[in-house]
Amino acid sequence: ITVTFDGESNDGVLKWMEDEDYFEFSDDILVASTEKLQFRDTAIYINSSTDGQLDLVADTEIQIAATTVDINGNVDISGTLTVGGALDFSEANISNVGSLGLDSIFGDADTNTSITFSGSDVITIAAGGDNQVTFTNGGIVPSTNNDIDLGSSSVQFKDAFFDGTVTTDAIVVASTIGHDD
Repeated sequence: ITVTFDGESNDGVLKWMEDEDYFEFSDDILVASTEKLQFRDTAIYINSSTDGQLDLVADTEIQIAATTVDINGNVDISGTLTVGGALDFSEANISNVGSLGLDSIFGDADTNTSITFSGSDVITIAAGGDNQVTFTNGGIVPSTNNDIDLGSSSVQFKDAFFDGTVTTDAIVVASTIGHDD
């Protein structure tokens, strides 16, 4: 079944595709003004509520099923953004963030070095695939006994200030010992 709209320079053809079970129209369709293209009921539709704006409206969900969705423009999300897969910023910076809740941070070129935040007020820093230092409420603690150096022979801390007891296995003095009154 074919309906031909006889125009002076171009004809419009509406054809029923029996084997495919759909209509085929041979030209553009213009929906005038704020009229709607409705689906199933009046709560699901496509329209243009104002010039320059396209509205996709659904009373429950809009699902886009495609291998790739390419958005060329700014995106304004007024609700919650839930990501089920990976979120890749392609080396772009994240800016203007109020607060950020994370389980861990690691480098994309060095995944065995990380900062992990646990739910028990503990921050753990790992390097070389091993936990190195843990920050707790009131303590900086090495993750393994007798394994972590504070500074090195070539890169040293300038001064150390302690208000309490210092316990050590040995002290090596490389220069004079002074007393500050």
